[in-house]
Amino acid sequence: IKLYPPGSKAIVTANRQMKEVIDEFLVKNELLSFFGIKQALIVNGQRIDVSAFKYFAESFLKFMSRLELKGITFKRGLTEEELQVLLEAFGRVKADMIDQQFWQRFSGEQRLVHIDLSQVRYTVIADSESEVQTDQAVAEEAAVTAAEISAQLEDAEQGLDASDLEDLPEVLRSLLNAARSIKLYPLKSKAITAAIGQLLQSLQRILERKPALTLARVSTALLVNGERVDISEFETLAQSFLKFLNSLALTSLTFLAKVSAEELQGFIGSLAELPAQDLDGAYWKRLGREQGFSSILFDQRLYEARVAATRLTPTETRTVKRTAKVVTEVQPTEAEPVETPDALAGKMPVRLSDLLLKGDDDHIKKIVNSLLQQFLQGPLQTRQKVVNRFHGMLEGLNIGLQNQLAKLITESLLIVFAKENDPISLRKLANLLHRLTTILLQFAEYPTASQIFLHLHRRHRELLEAKGEQANLLQKILLKPLEPKAQQLVLEDFRSKELSRRQDAAKLLGNLRGVALPLLLSIVKNEEDFRVRQMAAALLAEHGVLAAKLVKRELTLQATPDERIRMLEVIDTVTTDLKTELAYALVDDNDQVRQAALQLAERLDQDQVGKLLLEQTDNEKIHVAVAAIKLLGKLRPPAANEKLVSIMQSTKNEEVVVACCQTLGLTANSASIEPLAKLLASKGFLRRQRRSADVRATAALALAQINHPRVAEVLANYANDKDPRVRQIANSFELASTTPPKRNLAVAK
Repeated sequence: IKLYPPGSKAIVTANRQMKEVIDEFLVKNELLSFFGIKQALIVNGQRIDVSAFKYFAESFLKFMSRLELKGITFKRGLTEEELQVLLEAFGRVKADMIDQQFWQRFSGEQRLVHIDLSQVRYTVIADSESEVQTDQAVAEEAAVTAAEISAQLEDAEQGLDASDLEDLPEVLRSLLNAARSIKLYPLKSKAITAAIGQLLQSLQRILERKPALTLARVSTALLVNGERVDISEFETLAQSFLKFLNSLALTSLTFLAKVSAEELQGFIGSLAELPAQDLDGAYWKRLGREQGFSSILFDQRLYEARVAATRLTPTETRTVKRTAKVVTEVQPTEAEPVETPDALAGKMPVRLSDLLLKGDDDHIKKIVNSLLQQFLQGPLQTRQKVVNRFHGMLEGLNIGLQNQLAKLITESLLIVFAKENDPISLRKLANLLHRLTTILLQFAEYPTASQIFLHLHRRHRELLEAKGEQANLLQKILLKPLEPKAQQLVLEDFRSKELSRRQDAAKLLGNLRGVALPLLLSIVKNEEDFRVRQMAAALLAEHGVLAAKLVKRELTLQATPDERIRMLEVIDTVTTDLKTELAYALVDDNDQVRQAALQLAERLDQDQVGKLLLEQTDNEKIHVAVAAIKLLGKLRPPAANEKLVSIMQSTKNEEVVVACCQTLGLTANSASIEPLAKLLASKGFLRRQRRSADVRATAALALAQINHPRVAEVLANYANDKDPRVRQIANSFELASTTPPKRNLAVAK
C-alpha cells in the first residue's frame, strides 16, 4: 500500500487475495477476530502458538499497536470495497492523526458494517490513595490537598498541543541525564547542579502551559498527561525512559507547576542510593513524605488500556474510577454472583441499552433512584462514585438511546447538582448536564434542555452570592458555547413558521444567558424575516449594556451594508443610546443604509436626534444634508427654524435651498415668512440675485402653509406672476383663506 498507488494492479491483486483468504474462514464462521493481549495473538478468542511464524506475528502486533488498535474483527458479508477502504487507511494513517475516537469515527464515516475496529483507550483508573490519618484536622487538610491535586491533574489532561510535544523530548533527555549523572558525581557537584537546572528549565517550559506533567507507562506505551504520544521521532529516548520508570518500580511520575530545584535535587539524590529490596510504590510515598515533596508525585495517576468498540458513541475517556488495583491490559473476567454497586456500574451500558430498547422506564428509574439515595446518604467518596456512574451511563449508547436516557436522569442529576459542594464532583456534574443539553436539543427536547440551563445559572448565582470558590469553575462551563450542530438546530427552530417551535427556541435562548449573544446577534444581522429579528432583538435587550455594546460595535465595524440595514431596523429595541452609530449610518455610502438610518432617527428620542440632524445639515455630502433637513420637518426640534433659515440664505446649492423651503413649510413658523418672501422676490437682473423657478415655486408653496396675515400680503403681489405655479398658489391662497390648503410641499412640475 505504501509502495503502489490506490487502484494499481499490485494493490488490487493483494486486496483480492486477502479477501479470498478471509472469505474461506467466514464460510464456516460468522466472525474472524484478531486481538493482541499481553503480546499474545488471540484469534477468535483462542491464544495462538506463533512459534512457526513468530516474526510475522510480532510484526502484526507492532503494526496494530502503532495504529492504536487492540483488535480487528471481520464479519460474514464483508465486501471488497470495505476491505479496500480499510487497507488504504492502514497505509496512509500516521500515529499523530489518531486520537481517542479516531477509529470509531472512521468506521462510521466509511460505513464499515462488516468490520469492527477495537481501539485502545487509556483511562485513569485510580488516583493515589492517601494514608489513613488519625488526627481529624490533618485528615481534612489532606483531603483538601488531594482534591486540589486531582483537579490540577484533570485540568492538565485536556489535551497536548504542538508546543508540549516539541518540548517533551528535552524533558526526558534532561531527566535521564540527571539520573545517570548522580551515579558518577556527588549531589553538590557542579555537574549535578547543572543537570538539575537543565531539568527544571525543560519542565518549566511545559508547566508554564499546563498545571501538571504526568509521565506514565502502560505496557509499552508512553502516556503524557493521559494521552499516548507518538514516539517514532525519539523512540530510543522514549524506550530508555520507560525502562527507567520500570527500574524504579513506578507506573507514573508527576511534576506540578510549582516544582522547585530543591525538590528535584532531593529526587535525583535519592536515585544514587536505591534499596536493593522493597523498591515499590510504598517506598516512593514514604520518601516523598520524608523529603517533604509537594510538587513531585509518585504513581499519583494510574492508567489502563481499554478497548473501545467501533459502534460506541464518542464519550469522555478520562473518567476517574477509584480502585486499589491497577489494570494494565484488558482481560476477560468471570461474572460476579452478587451484583454489588461496582458490578452494577460495570454492566450499566449493556443493562441500560436493553432496558431502553424495551421501553422499561420504571426499571431505569429504580436504578437512578438507587444511585440518588446513595448520593444523598453517603460520604464524599460515595458521592464521587455516584457522579462517575451517572457519567458512565451514557457510554456505549447510541444517540437515540442517549436522548431517551437523558430525559430519565435529568431530574435526579439536577437534585444532585443542587446539593453537591465538592469542586471536582460539581465540575463533572456541570459538564455532564451541559453535554445532555446537546443530546436533548438534537431531538427538540427544549423544555428539558431549558430546565438544565435554568438550574445551572441558578446554582451559579447562588455560589456568587455566597462568594463560593466554585463560582468561577461553574462560570467557565456556562460560558462554553453550544456545539455547532446544536446551534444550527436552535436557529432553525427560532426561524420556524411554527409558533410552538419558535417559542421553545426563544425560551432556550433566554435561558442560555451570555452564551446566546452570538446566536441572537447572528439572527439580527442575517435573518430576512422582520418578526424573527424583532424577537431576537428583544432577547438581546434582556442582557442590558453588554448586548448593547456588542450590537453597536458590530453595526459600526464589521457588518456588510445588507446586515447594517437589517440591524438598523431593530437596534432601537436593544438600546436607544445610538447617537454615534446613527451619525455613522446617516453618512453611509449606501443609499439604503442611509434610508434605514433616517427611519431609525424618526423612532428615537427627538431631543437626542434633533441635535444630531442639525449637525448633519452642514455635511459636505449634499444628499446627507438634504436628508437631514427633510427629517427635521418631521421632528421639529426648537432650533431647527433658525438653522434652516441660515442655511437657506448662505448656500448656493439649489437642492439644499428647496429642502429648506419644504421643511420650513412643514414647521409653519411665522419667523420663516420674511426669508421665504425674499426668495420668492429674488428675480432681479443680477445673476446672483436670481433664484430658479423651482426655488421660487417651493418658497411660495411653503409660505402658503403658514397661517398668518402677513402671508396673504406677500402672496397677493404674485397673483399675476409669470410662473404658473406661483400664480396658482397665490390665487388659491386668496380663494381659500378660511380653508387651509393641503400641505403638499413637492415642487410642482
